[in-house]
Amino acid sequence: MTRSTPQLARRRGTAAGLEALLGLLDAEREAILKGRLDDLDQIARRKEALISRLARNPEALRENPNLAPLLKRNHRLLEAALQGLAEVKTRIGRPAALLSNMEIYGPSGQKTRICSRDEQTIYRKF
Repeated sequence: MTRSTPQLARRRGTAAGLEALLGLLDAEREAILKGRLDDLDQIARRKEALISRLARNPEALRENPNLAPLLKRNHRLLEAALQGLAEVKTRIGRPAALLSNMEIYGPSGQKTRICSRDEQTIYRKF
């Protein structure tokens, strides 16, 4: 019969924590790829709690060969998602700017504004 030492228990806890973190990183990847951005807040909180718990044993974090590539992969995915959102914001803003400045000449030769800022509303359907 083997007695459990505090050091052995800590290693087991670290291993379980690393497995949980790796699983959480996969869940984060799925959420990013599927556009479930609302899930990222909860995932970030759980990830932060796990990392702070695992930081007590930094050697275990450094020794895990899978951790750094997964963290980098998710970081790149998040950066790409943010860039995509910024591009969408820019595209949505362009038509509004064009319409607010659009003027034409009517049949009488008078300059007429097609749309004013007050009339510009984008509706989102659910």
